[in-house]
Amino acid sequence: MSAEHRETHPRPEQTNASGERPPLLAMMANVWGMAVVLGPTLVLDIFAVVSTLAVVSGRVFRRGEGLARLLQALAVLGAALPWAYMLLIRPWHLRWGATDEEVEKSLPGDELVREPGRQSTRAITVNAPVEEVWPWLAQVGQGRGGFYSYEWLENLSGTHIRSADRIHPEWQHLRVQG
Repeated sequence: MSAEHRETHPRPEQTNASGERPPLLAMMANVWGMAVVLGPTLVLDIFAVVSTLAVVSGRVFRRGEGLARLLQALAVLGAALPWAYMLLIRPWHLRWGATDEEVEKSLPGDELVREPGRQSTRAITVNAPVEEVWPWLAQVGQGRGGFYSYEWLENLSGTHIRSADRIHPEWQHLRVQG
């Protein structure tokens, strides 16, 4: 099997005779993918809510020893850290790398949502001509050149994504598939 085949197709043991994933395996892959994406956030959100309620109710400040003191400290941290993130770090994170001008200017697609509930503009400066950058962007995606990100993180959901390390001519012509 060629390296290109491994990069772009599910492993043979995950497909049936027609090359598709069996329905149960496909459903399990989707459930696992959602768990990987949403699970940590849900756990942290629940911890933050429980901790905040414990601090607000005063339960955290009752006298305790040993394990109780450790749990009290964790509850205070669990209540304070999400608020610190939301108020101090998140605003900076929503405009990571973008200049004031980039944040304020209208971008393609802005007209699709008149009043967004949230908005973020992130930017990066690439010191290379468009002709050198575009071929890498044209091949972005699962089943293509990957996402040039942390493969281990993307693959927690069972996607088997591999980021390309070269330009693939067969991926340079974008078109709508359907």
